[in-house]
Amino acid sequence: LWLAGYLPHLASCARCDEPGPLVGFSAADGGAVCERCAGGALHLSAGGFLAVRGLLEHPLAAARSLGIGAGAARETLRVVEAVYEYHGGFRLRTLARR
Repeated sequence: LWLAGYLPHLASCARCDEPGPLVGFSAADGGAVCERCAGGALHLSAGGFLAVRGLLEHPLAAARSLGIGAGAARETLRVVEAVYEYHGGFRLRTLARR
């Protein structure tokens, strides 16, 4: 995603630029969204935000050492799926069989 120019905005609401609290992720808006802007967005827990941020800030080889829980990992996968579906117009084949 980073190489394709789709690095998500996570510092403030991607729609209104308010600092937060951030409660969801919108591929259409390009990142995290606040409660007021979260209509139609994926809900993300605090752990989900930490997981997304951690995976963006560290090499993928270090992913296991980040201590990402199962719930946060599922939320992160949903973020990746949403970004690919929105920007690529397709569902990842490896995820289609779930």
